[in-house]
Amino acid sequence: MSSPPTANSEVVGLTAAESAADRMLSHHQMAVNQPAETRSSEADISGAVVDLLVEAKLASRESVRREADRNDIRTEDLIIEVKRRTAGSGANPDPTHLAQLEEYLRRPGAEARIGVLTDGRHWFVRLPAEPAEQITPASTFVMRDANGVHDWIEWLTSRTQALPTPHRAPTPDALVAAFGASARARGHMAALQAIYDANRGSPTVAVKRELWQTLLAVALGEAVNAEAGLDELFVRHTYLSTVVALAVQAAFGVSLEDHAARNPGHLLDGSVFVDAVDVAGVVESDFFGWPVEFDSGTDEVASLARWVARFDWAAADYDIARVLYQSVIGAAERKRLGEYYTPDWLAEAVVEEVVDEPLLQRVLDPACGSGTFLRAATVRYTTAARSAGMTLEDTMTGLQRSVIGVDIHPVAVHLARATWVLAARDVIGSASNVSELAVPVYLGDSMQLRSDAGTLLGDAPDIHVEVLPEHSGAGTLQLAFPKSLIAERGRFDRLMIRAATDVAAGLDPTAALEEFDVAAGRDRDVLAQTLNTLKELHASNRNHVWAYYTRNLVRPWWLTTGEGRVDRIVGNPPWLTYSQAEASVRDSLRQLSAGLYEIWAGGQYAPHQDLAALFYARCFDLYLAEDGRSAMVMPHSALGQDQYRKWRSGRWGSVLADLSEPPWDLERIEPNDFFPVPGSVVFARRGGGDRRLPDQAVLWEGPAGGPNTRTPGAGAARSSDKSPYADLAKQGATLVPRRFFFVKAWPSKISLARGVYQVSTVRSPKEKQPWKDLDVPDLEVVGSVEGEHVFEVHRGDTIAPFVAMEPCQAVLPVKAGAASMPRKADGSFDYLRVGERVRRRWRTIEQFWEQNRSGHNKLSLLDQIDFLGKLESQLQVHDARLLYATSGHPTAAALVGSPAIVDSSLYRIDCSGLAEACFLVAVINSQTLAHAVRPYMPKGQFGARHLHKHLWQLPVPAYDPKLALHRELAVAGHQATYQATERLRRFERQRRAEGRTVTNAAARAELRAWLDASAIGHRIEALVGRLGI
Repeated sequence: MSSPPTANSEVVGLTAAESAADRMLSHHQMAVNQPAETRSSEADISGAVVDLLVEAKLASRESVRREADRNDIRTEDLIIEVKRRTAGSGANPDPTHLAQLEEYLRRPGAEARIGVLTDGRHWFVRLPAEPAEQITPASTFVMRDANGVHDWIEWLTSRTQALPTPHRAPTPDALVAAFGASARARGHMAALQAIYDANRGSPTVAVKRELWQTLLAVALGEAVNAEAGLDELFVRHTYLSTVVALAVQAAFGVSLEDHAARNPGHLLDGSVFVDAVDVAGVVESDFFGWPVEFDSGTDEVASLARWVARFDWAAADYDIARVLYQSVIGAAERKRLGEYYTPDWLAEAVVEEVVDEPLLQRVLDPACGSGTFLRAATVRYTTAARSAGMTLEDTMTGLQRSVIGVDIHPVAVHLARATWVLAARDVIGSASNVSELAVPVYLGDSMQLRSDAGTLLGDAPDIHVEVLPEHSGAGTLQLAFPKSLIAERGRFDRLMIRAATDVAAGLDPTAALEEFDVAAGRDRDVLAQTLNTLKELHASNRNHVWAYYTRNLVRPWWLTTGEGRVDRIVGNPPWLTYSQAEASVRDSLRQLSAGLYEIWAGGQYAPHQDLAALFYARCFDLYLAEDGRSAMVMPHSALGQDQYRKWRSGRWGSVLADLSEPPWDLERIEPNDFFPVPGSVVFARRGGGDRRLPDQAVLWEGPAGGPNTRTPGAGAARSSDKSPYADLAKQGATLVPRRFFFVKAWPSKISLARGVYQVSTVRSPKEKQPWKDLDVPDLEVVGSVEGEHVFEVHRGDTIAPFVAMEPCQAVLPVKAGAASMPRKADGSFDYLRVGERVRRRWRTIEQFWEQNRSGHNKLSLLDQIDFLGKLESQLQVHDARLLYATSGHPTAAALVGSPAIVDSSLYRIDCSGLAEACFLVAVINSQTLAHAVRPYMPKGQFGARHLHKHLWQLPVPAYDPKLALHRELAVAGHQATYQATERLRRFERQRRAEGRTVTNAAARAELRAWLDASAIGHRIEALVGRLGI
């Protein structure tokens, strides 16, 4: 059909896009309003839509494909279904048209595209995973005339992330929008997920997935093994690593479109980058190269490459790898997995502080993460090299030797390599005549837990690395690598990279020995045998990933040698407690801490003992040269808490560290949310003997990122002689899951048996999973129990300052008045010692406990609630009991005379009499004590925490009735108890009159305000101040 008259024919000077839109709208009008013999067809509208996409620069004409038998259009981003009329009733699209579009989107290869339905005038967008019935204003657009084309472009690009073909500036916001939050990103991840699901049984995919989880768990702890949806996380890591690899290559001028058209697989095996830039070890065939083993995966990598190519990566002047990571792995997930990255400003400050001669000092970050410290050290080195007039070639060679990173996190290594090479891009791009360059960032275990200790530091000629081809059923293999060859850093890395490429291609990997001039002899024979073993593993479907894996794991060995040791260690070690560490390495870690380095605190501090101190000591021991300095970010508690006491001595077994340089205290930086708890930086020097960490620190204050003030001489808390009450305070029983125990109870009026209570379960909003949503039908109906099993229970939410509020009720497997728990001689539950109704109830909840408890919790339900005798010890009631809460700052304490049970959100002290209880309730409720204990407390994101664990580190004396001050405090505590009780009663009456209830938080706030203003509150503060705590 000939071109129709334009719908806007009187308008002159239209842009090309506006003209295309005008033609499209004209065809729409003719299709709707003209008789059949003269109306425009869907093909006419489709052709005009193509013209509009091209003129609006949303697609190139070469990238647009029109189906011959249908009127749909396909671009890199979109599947556009064209209809003569799309609207059904009102402004909504015809459901049959939407269904047709949905069918197209479900076809293989369409996962990364967004669906569009249009008749030229009305436009509807369908995003991946969006409910089919969901039509929102944001999903629709009506183009009324050609002047609306610019609004249409903005709507379509923002809604679909269909990007204009000219290269787009990769700003952080643009990367987050495109690669993390967009429908296109979700589509690519869905496509990779589908490919993984279809091929997860492949031995090569399975072994990569297994190795990935093994290393990730060592890096992040047992949280990884407990994480739901690990397969989905593996796929997202694959997506992320692929995008990062493609972006780095594009930043160096590699044409992603050309290679996507020819052989996309080479974009992931490193060969393209090595050919273009002559730097190895940036992009390699590792855990995340599995998609290109399958045709559908190769197509998906090609699609990703074309998408990544739309950005001008050469214009990025920031850490793009970290931005991409944080766009794909959200903040909540990073927090759950314990992933926190050092901010740029802190890494730069640490490097500037300790790397004072960058051209003469070799720097190692043994936990390099995304490479923040490596970036700072690289920039510092290249800046110094320019100032010194070094040639680009010498700068590049020196940089490879001087800035080194190691991490066991498989994705972090990808990010760090990208960060290192991008930070050095100007030097790499300009240098010439430099051979055998490889980025010195390695996937390795800086703690050296998985290497053979005898071969690591002894005189053995080889390093042995264990590989685990479990899927073959062949058992464990040990691969040997001659130390003499490993020591030749650049040559060994490039040799192994070449061998891995040959293994993947089915070629003879030992040819690399000739290419890299490995002399004949024993070492050559050993390495040849290892290379042949790698080839055999690949040939038997056990994967060439072992070449990558082993090459990286042996690299940290060289750093332990005299030539390999570094002058500076910087970084941020893992902040995991030993209990959070991956189970298979937990014992090894404890043996190192308690045996080799003698820094294990143990006892009551064992739950808080973390890996940061051991990691610091281990890396200091293995990698730091004589007279070298280290500076690592540590939890704030390292400056003063008891679990670090032995480590602060500077005597780590036979290793002596000079810790005398004042550390940095970062607690006052605001906002202090860049780590899970406030941090510090601790400096150490090798060669000055063992010198303790000083009591004084350099206090940083000001906003995160600066400007900051640094004030020397700030004191860090040190534990002193504890109060005698430290051994008397006992935590209550762990009555969780709460819904198993807490009830509302009332005497039964229908039972013929006396003493029977009816009970209904009380649900708690604070209940944790899986218990919160667990379906337990028997507990959801009103039941009956023997009244002697119904107990009053005090919890943290029933205690306010000086007042015990109404207690809760709970059904417990012990009778009132019993002296012990119902156990048999072997410790198991004795069902005959409880009532018949409670017996039935207990069998039900015990079964659900066994089926749903955490795999780490081996306790029976009875042992859970009576752990360490915390329930049984309460069966003997004391007349004068003091209770104080585990939460709140200051905490809340009250006297309790009833025989109520105390749960784990409270501590109790069984006092010698009422006078001692009144003395303690006055002390604990005081602001004076709260301020005094603050320096002893660990710091969280919201300030000091866990007052209840540390208040007895203050020298609170035992009550002595002979001392007038103690007697005065006891009287004041008694008076405050009476007055606070009356104050709360008046407050409750007032709230009831207003139709409101009194929550524990409201009661605490009311009584705190009253104490701050009352005479008795002022008197208590003055008296506690005289105690000298």
